[in-house]
Amino acid sequence: MQEKLKREDCMSFEGFCTYIKNGIQQRLGYSCQVMTHNHLKNNGVTLCGLTIMTKESNISPTIYLNGFYERYVYEAESLQQIEADVMETYRRNKTDHNLDVSFFTEWENARQRIIFKLVNYDANRELLKDVPHKKVLDLAMVFTCLVEKGVTGSATILIHNHHMEYWGVTEDDLFHTAMENTPYFQKKKMAGMNSVIEYLTGKKVDDVIEDCSANMYILTVEDNLNGAGAILYPDVLKGIAEKMRCKNFFVIPSSIHETIIVPMFSEDDFEALSQMVKEVNATQLAPEEILSDHAYVYRRADNTISMRGETLCLSDLY
Repeated sequence: MQEKLKREDCMSFEGFCTYIKNGIQQRLGYSCQVMTHNHLKNNGVTLCGLTIMTKESNISPTIYLNGFYERYVYEAESLQQIEADVMETYRRNKTDHNLDVSFFTEWENARQRIIFKLVNYDANRELLKDVPHKKVLDLAMVFTCLVEKGVTGSATILIHNHHMEYWGVTEDDLFHTAMENTPYFQKKKMAGMNSVIEYLTGKKVDDVIEDCSANMYILTVEDNLNGAGAILYPDVLKGIAEKMRCKNFFVIPSSIHETIIVPMFSEDDFEALSQMVKEVNATQLAPEEILSDHAYVYRRADNTISMRGETLCLSDLY
């Protein structure tokens, strides 16, 4: 058994991660290798990920320990229970096959799986120094290679500058390739706000909510991951404007995973909606899931999306 530690001996995050890693290793035995690594995530957030490598597979789900540590510190959950929960998370998500990534070495093969996602430009300045990207208003389009797509999620490789140089391609090559591939691999999905409310609450939406949210939509992708980029798919926003029968609307950056489409009754609503976004970001979202802190405006007449003092014509992207 793992040597017992007093709770105060394990209060540091580093000590906690070491304890959990050693405990999982003992539970599984030494036919596998348990490791922890720090991962730089979106918006400069660093998380500690635990991986378990076995002889049966060359891939492993990454289990981030930060949330488990919060349960340990703030909810006084036992280390034994946390170890059990980490093990259960691993068993639910592990695979028993090897992943062939040899295609990644050749551009002509890799290009078929290049997709993009949107992140905040300023919050990711350090990462963007080493990552090819395209600036879109105050956001950045970064590129990943879709290695595997399954029911439990997608495995991707973030494209860095050295990948681009090895392939002998440019940022424009990545951009045009991703613009073509992403709508195919991550198909857009729209849901009325009422459907979302009913799904989350399990209750029928009353007439008051029905009236005020009838023309509000959530725009994301089929697996609900990194779906905010769907606003840049060809003619998506234009099609929404036609469906809503409105000239202009607001695009609310709910998170990196989705946006909310809100009809524009007055441009004066921009500041109020932006303030709402800031409050939600501060109180409801994990830091790594924040996309932006203000609303955007879509104008149907010229197919543009804009923010304070800056406008992008979506037709110029295609």
